[in-house]
Amino acid sequence: MGSRSDFRIKTITVSVDSTSVAKGNETLSEEAIPCRRVDKLSHLSFDPLYSVDLPSCLRHVDWLANSMKHLLHHTHFGLIILERVDRIEFFVDSRTRKVIDIADRQSRKKEKILADYKQRGQD
Repeated sequence: MGSRSDFRIKTITVSVDSTSVAKGNETLSEEAIPCRRVDKLSHLSFDPLYSVDLPSCLRHVDWLANSMKHLLHHTHFGLIILERVDRIEFFVDSRTRKVIDIADRQSRKKEKILADYKQRGQD
């Protein structure tokens, strides 16, 4: 695969604007969602696409955030993300929905380990 380069990402932002598409069960046009096919997977056509009401949108964003949290703590790929990313933020209509503050959590974890080590040294 090639050598790993060292890099850090301060923040990954996932922002969904539910106000930019029509309401109800109207089919979304090609202009609203121009990319409907996945490269080399032409059988995955997203046609027709329909707008989503706000409660559904919030459920999907929450599911995505919870899935990301699970990925971070229970898979090999999570370790790579923990090493490289400080925060993942999820917004719906410009409002913060969820924040995964990886750097803060890792920092508190290291502080606890250090405090436990110091406590053992005093015993």
